Amino acid sequence: MDEQHGARRPTRRRRRLALDRRAVHRNRTRDREGGSGTPSPHLPSLTDGASPRAFEIYIGGFGAPSYGVWWDGEQLVYESFLRDYAERRQVFLTPSTAQWRRFWRTMDQIDVWSWLGRYKPGERFEPLELVRDGTHWSLTLAHDDLSIESCGDSGGPDSVDLEESERFVVFLGAVSRLIGGRTFS
Repeated sequence: MDEQHGARRPTRRRRRLALDRRAVHRNRTRDREGGSGTPSPHLPSLTDGASPRAFEIYIGGFGAPSYGVWWDGEQLVYESFLRDYAERRQVFLTPSTAQWRRFWRTMDQIDVWSWLGRYKPGERFEPLELVRDGTHWSLTLAHDDLSIESCGDSGGPDSVDLEESERFVVFLGAVSRLIGGRTFS
């Protein structure tokens, strides 16, 4: 008891309980008003069924610009490198559900799920000791119950030349649309 004012001084336990009650009240109010915090388990995510289980795509080569995009669990991370991997830039992106769904429809249309694990370049007409720079690409995708890991060096599905691979050109266009029209080739 505080003798001077006749009021009872709160104990540590009462102060902690009072703070806990205020925190509970604050959390209930925030949940009711739709504030920030952990999402309610009964509310569906904005990208339910659209976001990937795995998403990692790279394309480029040492003598040309290179690009990469991957899913970090919450958003896409887009990277671009200048020639010789100089000056890296990163942008964080959150595609809409519609963008994701369009991307997955395109993946189904080009049957990316059946691509080979590796595509090699075509026949070489230069001497073997000559180093040929080319375009390397790789992709890892998983969505719903489908998944694919594929890569290539200057070759792609249906062609030993990437520029002649119609499905690969459509694939690059779909990636570019998903990342807001940014360069990805």
